[in-house]
Amino acid sequence: MIRDMSDEVSRREAGVSTPGTASSPPGDPNYLTPTGTPTAAPDQAEGRAETTATADAIKVLLVCTANICRSAYAEVAARHMLGANPDVVFASAGTRGLTGQPLNPEMAELLPEGVAYDDFAAKQVTRALVEGADVVLTAEAAHRTLLLEEYPRAFRKVLTLGQFAEAAQYSELRGRALITAVGRQQPPARLGHDVRDPFRRGREANARAAARLDALLDIIVPALLERP
Repeated sequence: MIRDMSDEVSRREAGVSTPGTASSPPGDPNYLTPTGTPTAAPDQAEGRAETTATADAIKVLLVCTANICRSAYAEVAARHMLGANPDVVFASAGTRGLTGQPLNPEMAELLPEGVAYDDFAAKQVTRALVEGADVVLTAEAAHRTLLLEEYPRAFRKVLTLGQFAEAAQYSELRGRALITAVGRQQPPARLGHDVRDPFRRGREANARAAARLDALLDIIVPALLERP
């Protein structure tokens, strides 16, 4: 049975920092970088190491509305957490993506110091992105509903970030086995799973969204790794 993760997430939001080093998007010709071009593992910053995805890397698509705040922050933060690990690839898009726009500056300020994000550019979600992903994680249940109306065959792999984190937190499974199990189980979506849109709602709203995303990623990223 899936247990409520609200207490655990609250503890994480209270001050858990995100470890790791900045990394570039791993290279997979069938998965796209934030700019919409095939991945080629560009340099990230001074001292950055290039990363090349493994052939069977897990592909994760993060989705919000405009792809400039929540899913954009989550993509950059998740890549930072992964460091040079090539086993998982994160990308993001928006249901109404503001194509080409950078990560929102107010959200960018909340990333750990030194995290590179200058290569990020928002994009619109497409059938190719959804079909190419192993799992699609949305900021809100509303985004999940929109995607499933457009791509009903993706039902088993489209969940909210909160749904997936709640299931992952209490599962002994990892990686693809976890994705398959959660897709079959389909834990119910709850309002408390949603990461609320902080756009133009001030610094406090951005800070709450970033803290919530960090707490969810602290659960999700390690759970997606087949090996510690």
